[in-house]
Amino acid sequence: DLKTSAQFSIVPAAAGDPLEGHVELAYDQAANTVELGSSSLSTPATRVELQGTLGKTLRIRGRTTRLEDILPVVEMVGGEKPATLPLKLTNGSVSIDGSVVGALDDPEFRGQVAVASAQVREFQFDRFAAEVVVNKREAQAKNIAAALGRSTVAGSTTLMLRDSDGSNPGVAAQLTFRNVDIAEVAKEAGVTEPLAGTGTVTAQI
Repeated sequence: DLKTSAQFSIVPAAAGDPLEGHVELAYDQAANTVELGSSSLSTPATRVELQGTLGKTLRIRGRTTRLEDILPVVEMVGGEKPATLPLKLTNGSVSIDGSVVGALDDPEFRGQVAVASAQVREFQFDRFAAEVVVNKREAQAKNIAAALGRSTVAGSTTLMLRDSDGSNPGVAAQLTFRNVDIAEVAKEAGVTEPLAGTGTVTAQI
């Protein structure tokens, strides 16, 4: 039975996005495992640290200010490369700290995600943090703590990415909004009378 190990140093290429890093690999034929030692990959905008066993438990820690750099990771977990990401950074960053577990054809990420200065569709926020679980079928976020100025959001959400028949994704959420600008809420609701003040809103979907 073959057992082998290797170390690779990655240096930036002359063309394309510069990528550099250090990767340690160990292969065990009898156990049919590929283990990553303390390894890291980085570009000018992104750094990812990895350690663990592919197809079992892979520890991952990373930070990026350029979401395009993490599309390969999104493709690995989701099974396909998204045309666009719903999240846009506005001079912000995304940090993750967790583990990718499960088989290579059905991986799942479990860990902490923190986002600073970003936008999802029309909703902008200063910061977001949550415990997340993401796989091919759904994305869950628990213990959400988000803020825009004085307004804050707390709660949990589940987004169905793919039903068992591959269609009809849905969303479930229980969120509490505090220090909400009543004038903005009234505007979204189509109320034309002038209103002012702040309030607390609880929503369940």
